[in-house]
Amino acid sequence: MIYKNGKLLDEKPYLNDNFIYEVIRSEDGVYLFLEDHMKRLYGNLEKANKTELFDKIKGLMSDFKPERNVESVMIMVDGEDVFMEDMKIREVTDFERKNGVNIGLYEFERLNPERKIYRKNFKKEVQEIMDRNDLFELLLYNGNEVLEGSRSNFYYIKDGKIFEPTKKKTLPGVVKKNFYKMCEEKLSLEVEERELSLDELQNIDGALLSGTGMDVVPVKSINGRELSGKDYELSIELAQKFREYIDGYKKEFKEKEIL
Repeated sequence: MIYKNGKLLDEKPYLNDNFIYEVIRSEDGVYLFLEDHMKRLYGNLEKANKTELFDKIKGLMSDFKPERNVESVMIMVDGEDVFMEDMKIREVTDFERKNGVNIGLYEFERLNPERKIYRKNFKKEVQEIMDRNDLFELLLYNGNEVLEGSRSNFYYIKDGKIFEPTKKKTLPGVVKKNFYKMCEEKLSLEVEERELSLDELQNIDGALLSGTGMDVVPVKSINGRELSGKDYELSIELAQKFREYIDGYKKEFKEKEIL
């Protein structure tokens, strides 16, 4: 279902290609990391000189109730209109969480990493490639430099250390922020920033993806090359630890509601 300014629409509306949007995952009636998502959305609106919509969005969010146990809610701002759509997401299976997902490569550069802007043709092409090759995600690269996933942040593990490509060239992610926090506060692990070339990618044996719809998932293969060894095993462990972190967030959120 999709709503325009709080009213249910009979059909999906036509939106400009460059509308501003935010996707928030809901589990068991709890919006995960809601404060971080709204802060990012408001920041993008501020850059587009649309601060007058803050209160409107806040009011619409308080009235919007997800229908399923696990789904995503997409907030879209096109001109002065605010659209909200509840979307059933492609859930990560238990097998994928325990073993990892398969990803491919796609040459691309995000025009503005600081702003989350919808690009319909890009998303359509990426989805077609993933469907055709039975891939969970495509890893973007520009020239010889690895950037991020088409809908996710990308991390690689080398000799037990966790790295992410240069932050300035990748989208600031809400799940990424909380993954950093979990690693540092719960596991005493630091996620370092370091560029990664396509050549170096061939020697990586541990990798992770993070994103709103998937939270944190391990990678099993990159462009057909299977990962293995201690770094791969660490990726599985980190993904499991993040699920525990989410369970803790949901419990804390519900306790606050009771109080």
